[in-house]
Amino acid sequence: IAAACRPDPLGLARFAPAPLVGGGWPPEGWLPAQVAAGPAGPEFDWAAFGMGPLDDPFFADSVRRATALPFNRLMRWRLTLDELIAACPADGAAPAGLVFHLSRCGSTLLARLLAGFPGHAKLSEPEPLDAVVQWGLALSSDGARAPHPAAVAALRAVARALMHNLAPGTRAFFKLDCWHIGALPLFRAAFPETPWVFLYRDPLEVAVSQVAMPGIHVVPGMQGAAMLGLAGGEELGAEAYTAIVLGRICALAHHHAALGGGMLLHYDEIFEAILDRLPRHFGFALDAEAARRIESMRGDDAKTPGARFRPDGVAKRARATPTLRAMVERHVEPEFQRLETLRRASRGDVAVESPSAPISSGD
Repeated sequence: IAAACRPDPLGLARFAPAPLVGGGWPPEGWLPAQVAAGPAGPEFDWAAFGMGPLDDPFFADSVRRATALPFNRLMRWRLTLDELIAACPADGAAPAGLVFHLSRCGSTLLARLLAGFPGHAKLSEPEPLDAVVQWGLALSSDGARAPHPAAVAALRAVARALMHNLAPGTRAFFKLDCWHIGALPLFRAAFPETPWVFLYRDPLEVAVSQVAMPGIHVVPGMQGAAMLGLAGGEELGAEAYTAIVLGRICALAHHHAALGGGMLLHYDEIFEAILDRLPRHFGFALDAEAARRIESMRGDDAKTPGARFRPDGVAKRARATPTLRAMVERHVEPEFQRLETLRRASRGDVAVESPSAPISSGD
């Protein structure tokens, strides 16, 4: 008991043997919270979160709070991936929507807005889902074009597990990691009826933010590189590699648009779209009260509850170095303009467009 009550800010307890190993899913209100490597794939430590949507900006924030509770330190429940899939209810709900994004482009705000409607919930970049996507794509590393059936089953299972705290009928929107655009065919195979959106903004502004505070995906060899089809890059400077990564994400978004079910959305359109096109795209109604609530959220900082957001596009562009401008112009701008052309042409479901051209290597 004393060990369970000690703080564990780094989450090291996940690497210890699980005191309780269950063969099936735990009761409602428990969610897969953390991931550990197992001999046959990822394994999942569940924690009791309680019923109801999570309010934190990111799933990891909710995990830190939940796993800090002594109860969850005492009552860990671990499932292997096979156990997770075997116990998954066949009639479980699918996500109501998927949010893909370029990074640093308002996706946290968009997820918060979507979750602000009655009966809606969001899951923002949950680690267990990413672990399954990474594992699933590795099954098809031999060049197979179609997602592996085991990967499809695993993705459905982990998504349903992450909704295990929601009341029946709740519409859950998943905000994904930015590298998951490389796995869009897997998501379409697992959830063919689920609409999706790809959100992006001026690539120079994104690049400035990433160079100043790098995300893990713009560090060569780290998270997401394989999913984006990138290898190497250690010899490149931060500005060049960041631009290559962003260009690759844009290229994949354009390429996968032909899979259907999607919408391209520019950062500048978020508040306009949430009051009209996004409800139609995701299949829910917008009443006057919901519209007033959305309007009241203008100016809020989505990543820092209680703080006000200050527009930063001009300042970011002013901080861009000549080298970064050149790298963005070379590696990102052509793909960004292709997205812009497709977005303006579609203004809705991009599935009506012709399949995109083959993706360039970005080298």
